[in-house]
Amino acid sequence: MSILFQLQIISPLILIPLYYSTKFGIIFISFSIIASCFVQLLPKFFGLPIAPFEISDIVSVDQFQKSIFRYNIRPEQSLISFIIGILIGFLITNKEMFTNVFNKKFVPIILWIIFPLFCSSAIIWGENFKDFEIAPNILDLLLWFSLGKILWSLGCGSLILVLCIRSEGLSKK
Repeated sequence: MSILFQLQIISPLILIPLYYSTKFGIIFISFSIIASCFVQLLPKFFGLPIAPFEISDIVSVDQFQKSIFRYNIRPEQSLISFIIGILIGFLITNKEMFTNVFNKKFVPIILWIIFPLFCSSAIIWGENFKDFEIAPNILDLLLWFSLGKILWSLGCGSLILVLCIRSEGLSKK
């Protein structure tokens, strides 16, 4: 099964709390994002490399291929961006509920600043792991591996959100 299909199967578990209680749903989504950070790091606790950035710890081509597979193809690697995407979609489709927030003049400015700031932070942070000759600091790698996805997803999500809350035509399509 593809990653997208697997994540679509669990999407009702994320949407149902939002549907019945926005406040509880957002708390649930926040908890889900934090839990996703830990879930994607589970292979590391079993002594397996979690990303191709740990190339100095990889001893064979087979182990490298499996590391790439775990990094790119397993569904838990996409959970964070999927959950943040659901939250952004919920905010866009229910923007009437949040008009008191979205109508403030500083909100679009903040969202426009978040987009390049968060995305470039994730990219620059990831560039620290390019030197394959030196083993990276494992704590720094693990933090980037989870928090970098949150930064990137929130950055891209803020761009989509600001475009949709200020454009009537775009949000109704």
